[in-house]
Amino acid sequence: MATTRLTDSSIRKAIQHARDTGARVELTDAATPGLRIRITRDGRATWSVMTRDMTGRNRRFNLGEFPVMGISEAREQAGVTRHKVRHEGVDPVAEKRAARQQAEAEKNAEPEMTLGDMFQLWGAQTGSNQKRAWYDRGKRINDVFKSAMGEPCSNLSSERLQIIADSWSSPSSAAAAVRYLRPVLKWGAKRKYVPAETALIEPPRKPAKRTRWLSRDELASIVPYLRQNAEHSSRAAVMILLLYTAARLNEAVQAEWSEFDLEAVPPRWVIPGGRIKDTRGDGRAVADHVIPLSRQAAEFVDSIRKGRTTGFVFVGARGGLPSRWDWYGKKVMSETGTNGWTRHDLRRTAATWMGELGIPPYITEAVLNHADIHSPLSGIYNRSKYIKEVGEALQVWADFLDTI
Repeated sequence: MATTRLTDSSIRKAIQHARDTGARVELTDAATPGLRIRITRDGRATWSVMTRDMTGRNRRFNLGEFPVMGISEAREQAGVTRHKVRHEGVDPVAEKRAARQQAEAEKNAEPEMTLGDMFQLWGAQTGSNQKRAWYDRGKRINDVFKSAMGEPCSNLSSERLQIIADSWSSPSSAAAAVRYLRPVLKWGAKRKYVPAETALIEPPRKPAKRTRWLSRDELASIVPYLRQNAEHSSRAAVMILLLYTAARLNEAVQAEWSEFDLEAVPPRWVIPGGRIKDTRGDGRAVADHVIPLSRQAAEFVDSIRKGRTTGFVFVGARGGLPSRWDWYGKKVMSETGTNGWTRHDLRRTAATWMGELGIPPYITEAVLNHADIHSPLSGIYNRSKYIKEVGEALQVWADFLDTI
């Protein structure tokens, strides 16, 4: 075995000699203790270092191949390896073997469940993905918690989720996302998918109760604008239906033609219980909500039907359900000279004006389809929905809108 101060040219000369003679060559570097290069018959050159371990046993450790690893790097790696083996008890061979085993284990392991996976599994196993609210709740959760949806469940913490919610630009949207996500986290915690403490997240703030409703002058600007645009704008048409029926936005946006019976006396719209906001929270199925349509509401629905009897009533420009309601609300306010109201305030406006028009409070509650009419106790015994009186109240309200 030749010992010399290795250079690039001496190594390349030895490689050529090995190829020419078919003999294996090994050179030892005189400048670095234990460093050597072994050259096979086909010219492959591999760096290694010889050193004794802490038990005194002589060991050889491969460092890399020439010319990918040059002389300077080989000398540096040889010195580091000798020190770790002789003085720190490190075994590079065992380390590489463990690394290969870990890589193989990770390659063959089942992918760990993410927060997004758990949400889908929760929906499938609880039947929540069959409810109309599934899409909207999933979209809200994915919007607010987007940065965490792809993370393994085992890595999640309440602190991380809370910070995401607290830093979201819209506190009300974040509060809704937290309310929708907590049942998922509680379900996952019972099955050890996530730490139990993740379900302790709280809404960033309790949404303030709004009291805004539209005055007669504001309605005089808004109602004609919506009527003029309802034929070519699905959003305007939705808002007209909200005004006539005092329904919730999602109830109207996801309405299907099969829910309307314009031939009935009176005409009616039956909203399935699965699409109605559950304000009871006791797990009981929510009953369908029957809305007797006023003459004006029935005529409006018939005017936009255009022969259709199936599918969604309101379809956006791209074929999906109408969206971007914040943007559209600002557009309407800008073009009608009004401000400070939201699409949900249309529901409050209808309820407030019914009171001004002499409709009894319990009938207005029935119009709004609140969980309890009169009081929680009376709601247990009095199950009437006052359909006839609700129809009369909505007709009074529609007649008033005609005077605007």
